[in-house]
Amino acid sequence: MRIGIVRLSAFGDVVIAASMLGFFRNELEQLCGETICLEWFVDERFCGLLEDSSCIDVLHKLPMQSIKNLRNIKALWARLRALGEYDVVLDMQGLIKSSLVGKALRSKYFVGFSFRGAREGVASLCYTKCLDMAYDENILVRNFALCTLGAYYAQCAKQAKHSKQANDSKPYALASMHGKNIVLKAKELAESSIFKTALALRTKSFGFDEKQALAQDLIELAESGPAHSLHKILFVLEASIREKTYPVAQFCTLAHAMEQYLSAHSQKLAIYLIYHNNKQQADTLHAKLLAQNLCAYILPKLDFNALKFVLSRMDCVIGGDTGVTHLAWALGYSQVITLYGNALSTQGKNMRETKLARVLLGNPYVLSESGKFEIASIEPNKILEVWKRDVLGDKISDV
Repeated sequence: MRIGIVRLSAFGDVVIAASMLGFFRNELEQLCGETICLEWFVDERFCGLLEDSSCIDVLHKLPMQSIKNLRNIKALWARLRALGEYDVVLDMQGLIKSSLVGKALRSKYFVGFSFRGAREGVASLCYTKCLDMAYDENILVRNFALCTLGAYYAQCAKQAKHSKQANDSKPYALASMHGKNIVLKAKELAESSIFKTALALRTKSFGFDEKQALAQDLIELAESGPAHSLHKILFVLEASIREKTYPVAQFCTLAHAMEQYLSAHSQKLAIYLIYHNNKQQADTLHAKLLAQNLCAYILPKLDFNALKFVLSRMDCVIGGDTGVTHLAWALGYSQVITLYGNALSTQGKNMRETKLARVLLGNPYVLSESGKFEIASIEPNKILEVWKRDVLGDKISDV
């Protein structure tokens, strides 16, 4: 069986989509009972996120940034057509560009989101089967539902090979079908035991090459190893938009409060800072932390492989609703405290707004309570309390 997944970009979205791979692969193997070749199509800028995944057999790295004219489009179309036939292709992105990539692939079933569920509704015209679920439902539930449909239609494709007639009945007990649209109920799916299992399997989706990571000046971090008395905390300083960026001064206040709490319990704190474009911001925070006699390090600029290695060595990761915090959650090595904007308002498909229903599940988070979308108003003390309660828990008891 050949299964294709299209999720081209961006950082956090690729991670969240890929978090369902462990579940999806298991479902395919159980339903189809034969060798599965799972192939992922990704923008080459983000391929490092998926390299070393035990769930992906073939990773197709597409030069999406260089496709700027009709000649480039024709070349990519020809490249994709030449790959042969797939049993099922999933578009986990719901954009016109991702639907066209999937359309270029020859497949028995091309499955994506419906007009109301896709980020760009017109993309749904390319699909042969559509998941009809509202766009602002939890993204993990939406991805889970799409993979459920993908596994079902893979089974249909297998049946068609043997009996020449696919069983096109309801793919799930909670489904209703209207033409090519299949309705799955988000609430029931979110509460199902199989969804909880899917979340637990997310750590199977990602891997990294430790030897390659150590070549990036991370040997000291590797040799530190686990220590019960040393708490390694990563601060994520940047995000794709400023509203998801936590201010340096508040990070500094938080670090000082964490250090005081640990020191009172004969524990030590080490703060690690990660940056992408704004080295000056990292330098500023680093200087402030050192001035307070805190143990703090600026990590070198990391590729995706080294980033996954670093995240595997942390006890806790704290940052805005952005790619690095999502990846830390998906890897499952460390606890993650994600800082979210106001949950009371949303404007449809405007990703600058965050409904509470969209948060990552199974990890603590803190919400801004201000009247506008941003995380800067979150008090460091609120994060401290969540860290003490949900991350440290009973590891440290107050005397």
